[in-house]
Amino acid sequence: MIFRLGPIFAAILLFALTATVFAGPVRLANSAYSPAGETNVKYVDAATATDGGLYALTYGKSGSQNRLRLTRYSTSGIRDWSRTINLPSGWRETGELMKEASLLALPGGRVLVLSQRPGPIDAPGTTVDIACRVFDASGSILANRGLAPILVPSNGDSASFNLAQAVLDTDGTIWIAANGPAVSDGATARALYCFDQTLQLKTFTYSFGFRSIFSDATELTYSNLGIAPNPRGGVVAAHRRIVRIPEYDEFFRAIT
Repeated sequence: MIFRLGPIFAAILLFALTATVFAGPVRLANSAYSPAGETNVKYVDAATATDGGLYALTYGKSGSQNRLRLTRYSTSGIRDWSRTINLPSGWRETGELMKEASLLALPGGRVLVLSQRPGPIDAPGTTVDIACRVFDASGSILANRGLAPILVPSNGDSASFNLAQAVLDTDGTIWIAANGPAVSDGATARALYCFDQTLQLKTFTYSFGFRSIFSDATELTYSNLGIAPNPRGGVVAAHRRIVRIPEYDEFFRAIT
């Protein structure tokens, strides 16, 4: 009797496993739980929460409004909730490892969302800024702040940050690398921030390139490429530094 029921039981078990395995991915791929009328939907980033849930960040358009949508899924692929974040500009592919929008999983099932916002009034001259938001597992915002209001003490300068990336240090602090055009002269600026998990600033550093109006001066630009946690503590940030000396342009043109 047991031998005869074995194949039937095996078939039922195989069907159940198949349904379980494919349930989550099908839900994610087919609808992304975007509102009716949202178009040009793209996946931007995803992060696995420490409690086993999944956060997915998508981009879409509702009429002329560009927006992001943060969705949390349970371990079985069922949507728990979604939150909408309006954007000042459309999401685009970029050659940088940093992104216009990204996610970072935090302890306790929380997630950090980095995304663009219009330049704030407390940072004059900035046209766009990176906003940092911490959501808990229920979808509530626990912390919300921008990068642009943090000014360089020496000259009060800031930047219109449009790219950023965050990592979690071994001590639980959040490091964020960002770059964009400086407010003062439009040259590329890069910054590295350190926050606690309530987004209180611990330390930061800026580096500014410059654009000179003099033909014999050096032009210096920075471009962040990425950031990663250091196993011994702290972070490793990679960037590209481009130096141009116009007076040698003819020389390099002659030998290339």
